[in-house]
Amino acid sequence: MGYPIIKNKEGLEFLCSSKIEKINKVRHFFSTRINSDDEFNNFSLNAFNEDKKEKIKINYEKILKSAEMNEKCFVYLKQIHGNNFYVVDDKNYKDIIGKEGDALITSSKNIAVGVLTADCVPVLLCDYENNVIAAVHAGWRGTYQNITSIVIDYMIKEMGCCEKTIIAAIGPSIGPCCFEVSFDTAQKFTFVHEKNKKYYVDLWQENINQILKYGIPKSNIDMFKLCTYCNRDMFFSYRRDNGTNGRIGAFIQLV
Repeated sequence: MGYPIIKNKEGLEFLCSSKIEKINKVRHFFSTRINSDDEFNNFSLNAFNEDKKEKIKINYEKILKSAEMNEKCFVYLKQIHGNNFYVVDDKNYKDIIGKEGDALITSSKNIAVGVLTADCVPVLLCDYENNVIAAVHAGWRGTYQNITSIVIDYMIKEMGCCEKTIIAAIGPSIGPCCFEVSFDTAQKFTFVHEKNKKYYVDLWQENINQILKYGIPKSNIDMFKLCTYCNRDMFFSYRRDNGTNGRIGAFIQLV
């Protein structure tokens, strides 16, 4: 658990995990909506907003370059709030872009993989010894379907990863302070609190629990505890803004 590193390069502000930042062969970022350049105010990485497609492409290239990542080779999905994932490599990455799914894993260098969120939980994973990384989109449905666990399970069983050398960073997302749900939805989860006859789910702790159950040390988890709903100036929030098109990105790359 810890505070993120805030970086501002070339007019773009983004966040980094202090734990992943220590790994020289990995680059990553969690973007924000903040940008000092007025032309790109309300900075967004929503890949499926057709009305602003060219502007968004420029946003991708700018922030990837600012984060010292490959702005010419990045992969994202059409996220469907499930638990399907893809393994990306040098040969298939173009074919995977835009496919339906919610997580990406790769052991290939110089391919940035990422997810887009506006309240859902972005999880970045990195095995610093075995050179495997992943980006996970964990909304409440994906969390309920154990997407974070499923990705870690595959990394360990199929890609030779070790639980002791996996670092996990949980980025900005709606917090337990604001994620009010129905009683039926609350019943699906373990980490729930009731206040004034309303139910609130802690998606952060739900995903931490999925990480811990594989033996990943608690000290290897970086949890920002930044609520997208509360921090209007810094993040988009689908729930707060009644269906915003804005998205923040969480990307990671081996170099």
